[in-house]
Amino acid sequence: MDDNQGALMAVFTATMYAKGPWQELEFVAKRLAYGPLPSMWFPEGFPEEKAHYKEKILVGTPLYVAMSA
Repeated sequence: MDDNQGALMAVFTATMYAKGPWQELEFVAKRLAYGPLPSMWFPEGFPEEKAHYKEKILVGTPLYVAMSA
């Protein structure tokens, strides 16, 4: 696994298990990694209600973050 895939998997895992309040934010970020997760990360029988996680993942470093109304 290359560094890019490792970063994407880390974001996927953090998103799946994150707990806390939902916030709507506006932000500008520098893109570090972007792409789909390899299918090997999705076990057989991966729930369809979570199928949107098979879409692309973005890893970025925030340059500006603010609460939006």
